[in-house]
Amino acid sequence: MKKGYILLSINIEDPHKFQEYPQLSQSIISKYGGKYLFRGGKMNVIEGDWPWERNVLVEFENVEKAKEFYNSIEYQEALKIRQNSAKSKAIIIEGY
Repeated sequence: MKKGYILLSINIEDPHKFQEYPQLSQSIISKYGGKYLFRGGKMNVIEGDWPWERNVLVEFENVEKAKEFYNSIEYQEALKIRQNSAKSKAIIIEGY
């Protein structure tokens, strides 16, 4: 079965409020079997424009687990914090 990934691209608007998000989401990601492949970090744009200052990639056992995490009641609190403190985009990707 192919793995599922959640890719988040984020521009933080309220750093103080955003600090709550990683703390909450990390334990929920672990609960659903997810693991961070990268979280922030230095980047070099090599083609086109990349308007995002922070990128996060989380790997799950499969797409269904990624969706289960994202739609979970536990994650909804963390999601509200992210949405109220940053502009972001998120996608679920099927991969290897």
